[in-house]
Amino acid sequence: MRVCIVGGGGYLGCQLACRLQSYRTHTVLLDVSFPVHPNISLDENLTTRIQGSILDEKTLNHALTSCESCFHLAAYGMSGLEAFNREEIHRINVDGTLLLLEYCKRVGVSRFVFASTVCVIFTGKELISATEDHPYPDDSEYTSEYCSTKARAERAVLAADCPALRTCSLRFRGIYGPGEPRSTNRAAEIIYKGLYLATFSQRDRAMTQFSGVHNVTYAMCQADKELSKPQPRCAGKAYHVVDANPVNSFLFWFPLVTALSRTPPFIRLPFSLIYFAAYVSEWIAVWFSIPPIMNR
Repeated sequence: MRVCIVGGGGYLGCQLACRLQSYRTHTVLLDVSFPVHPNISLDENLTTRIQGSILDEKTLNHALTSCESCFHLAAYGMSGLEAFNREEIHRINVDGTLLLLEYCKRVGVSRFVFASTVCVIFTGKELISATEDHPYPDDSEYTSEYCSTKARAERAVLAADCPALRTCSLRFRGIYGPGEPRSTNRAAEIIYKGLYLATFSQRDRAMTQFSGVHNVTYAMCQADKELSKPQPRCAGKAYHVVDANPVNSFLFWFPLVTALSRTPPFIRLPFSLIYFAAYVSEWIAVWFSIPPIMNR
């Protein structure tokens, strides 16, 4: 079997490719760059790398030809300076997804698994045991352009489901795992440097659910397997994929504190202070093009 992973150069894409290759699946990785992931080893005999943009039609045609499935992981604007480039966020997250769906149909790809996020139903208010039946908010309620465009892309993916192209969306939250650069490695570095000093929360406890990378890649493979059936139960549907139980956002990282022989945080800061600091950080980023220390 041959599949295409759009956004396959990133950490999640390579972890997914590694799992698929354990089933002897050939993986075509399409991405704008291919950084090194020391913790992940791919079988080069089962790997094809294509460097290019999701917005390039020739690249899409080349990458998707002869593939049975497409895993769409590519996204833009989650954090950092990218979060303020509204036009590019829309081009990649919405226009790119629509173009990818179109080319999947053109070249005969039969299955499409979309990597979404729980932020498609998030407006800044607490979500307590929210299910997949939770309605999409009005577009004006989203807290960022990233969330808004991911929601629009997800709707397009689910609406595109048909007998010729079966689609499914999986919503993740805070992907982590060995060597994961955005949160895991960053948390380990902060803890190692002794900078993990304080906690904060809007209420008594900051509870959340994260998505472990092995859970995520297993879910994506299972979704693809189900979509291959004559009457796939997951077709045209979205699913939350998070680890079993809610956890405290700060206590979650305490095993790293112990492993690195560091002291747990002992200061509790007001949520309003942190929110204001994030607000100021974002404005500094906008005016001086300096990556924000934090985003709201």
